[in-house]
Amino acid sequence: MFRKSRILIGLMGVWSLSLLLFSGYTRAQKMTFSEQETWMGHSGAVTALAFSPDGQTFVSGGADHLISMWDSHQHLARGVFRGHQGPVWALAWAPDGKTLVSGSEDQTIRIWTPADRQETGRLNLSAPVFSVDISSDRLWLTGSNGDKAVHTWSFRQLKLASPVPERTDLLGQARFIPGDNILAVPTASRSILLWNPYTKEPVGELRGGASPVAVSTDGRWLASGAGVDDSILLWDLEQRRVTATFPAHINLVTSLDFSSDGRWLASSSLDHTIRVWDVERRRPALTRDEERPVWAVAFSPDGRSLIAGEEDGLLRRWRIHISEESIASDSSPRITPTPRFSGGSGNVNKAPFSKIQRPEALGIILGVEEYRYAPEVIFARNDARSMRDYFKRTLGIPDSRIYFRIDQEATQGEFRKIFDPSQGWLAKRIKPGMTEVFIYYVGHGAPDISTGDLYLMPSDSDPNYPATSYRLAELYRSLEQLPVKQATVFLDACFSGRVGRGRQVEMLLAGARGIGVQPRQARIGENTMVLAASAGNQVSSGYPVKAHGLFTYFLMLGLQGEADADNDRTITMQELYLYVRQRVGTEAGLLDREQTPELLGSGLGRVLVRY
Repeated sequence: MFRKSRILIGLMGVWSLSLLLFSGYTRAQKMTFSEQETWMGHSGAVTALAFSPDGQTFVSGGADHLISMWDSHQHLARGVFRGHQGPVWALAWAPDGKTLVSGSEDQTIRIWTPADRQETGRLNLSAPVFSVDISSDRLWLTGSNGDKAVHTWSFRQLKLASPVPERTDLLGQARFIPGDNILAVPTASRSILLWNPYTKEPVGELRGGASPVAVSTDGRWLASGAGVDDSILLWDLEQRRVTATFPAHINLVTSLDFSSDGRWLASSSLDHTIRVWDVERRRPALTRDEERPVWAVAFSPDGRSLIAGEEDGLLRRWRIHISEESIASDSSPRITPTPRFSGGSGNVNKAPFSKIQRPEALGIILGVEEYRYAPEVIFARNDARSMRDYFKRTLGIPDSRIYFRIDQEATQGEFRKIFDPSQGWLAKRIKPGMTEVFIYYVGHGAPDISTGDLYLMPSDSDPNYPATSYRLAELYRSLEQLPVKQATVFLDACFSGRVGRGRQVEMLLAGARGIGVQPRQARIGENTMVLAASAGNQVSSGYPVKAHGLFTYFLMLGLQGEADADNDRTITMQELYLYVRQRVGTEAGLLDREQTPELLGSGLGRVLVRY
């Protein structure tokens, strides 16, 4: 009887398995989070994460300029790395775990010994550093920065090797492929260049990829952004082709990370979500909705936990549980992104009314299209007039408190009349600690060739005589001296000595000999934020198809609601900046130009618009 029972049970098992196979079902792994821990990691956004190779610790970088080291199994702090003077955007461990490398907004790459948290080396770059990585053989260090350049150094000697000749996209998150240590570089042409640092030659290209980039530890898979939207591309590196496209997020994908076995891919986004993808089955595994944008995500080396860093400084850890389930072979659930809210019509010339009212605020709009001694700034007049409506309707500033001057009205005398900190138009109207000031300028900017100082150009100024212009540092100094609650400055101008709004880039300064001038950044006060149209020696482009400047067009579109990353009907300065930076950079690339908007100052979470 016992033998018959065993045979019967065996036959039932075979029958059950046959039924499972022939009825279109199969066994598959399923991921769930069994528990969650949350703690405050930084006083600002958590911007980078990296586990040590042995998995015993992990580090987090923050907007508070600090790097914190944590126990991987319980949220106990192991120490703090101090030294950076800006947000820490990138972290990477050496394969032996004895060295940590960081990259920061302060334009440095720093080398640390984790055991004592001491800085042992430093590389100074010319722009903020967004990416760092170390090759698996510990021979190479790479870093990319805001100048869209990727450099490699000898890791042991920190000796600069030849730079990668291709320009990167906005984030430029270059990564080494383990094993052969080929460098994967997302380029401005929406492809991923495969670069051999040993021979200093390209060895291939993945067409269509963009930042961010992650590579599985076995070197088989590469995940990247798509460039044209917020999808994620999964690449088979052996065949060098896309094997899956995940309709991942509805806003910028901030980070990607593979589990150590390459089975799972995690992604984070400014749309407040964390998603995990089943690489083998090419399908979503789970989704976590958070209250804030998520800047970084990382699997532990043992695959037992997932860490996320969020905008409010919180660190979250989930314990991972893997189980098996029976699924239909043809099941393929899809994620449908939620449409982004927009308070406007999509026509930037019709500024929408928001719920924000600022009865005590003051607005300054200065637009110069026609100059006496310089080329015209095409569409500047249209930009200024449209922005006046946004100041009134969208930012909620009373029309009677907006100072508006265009073309011949916007002279150097007017600039001084407005901004004089003791007797100017602003000084006579500001209520200490209560008045917000919004400033929009569109026109030429110019550098002093001899000093690099930056100037705004009134309509009667001569670019070859800086004394006829208005020094940008003087504007910032006046705003710092005035008792404003907050000053927000939008600058649709470039300071390279070139003019970029026409079909061709031309020189603004006599004797500049066809090259741009590298400007020197002016210091701003703690209550001032500046959103500028371009960085370094780039030009500020026009957008002829829309009859606006490229920067101003997307600035207005963002204020309409397109920048509302989390669909909460509120637009913060950070959301606006990230939206404008992404869209302007992309469209400028289509015009065969480089233009990367910059944000200066603190207060990223400040609310600009509420619908």
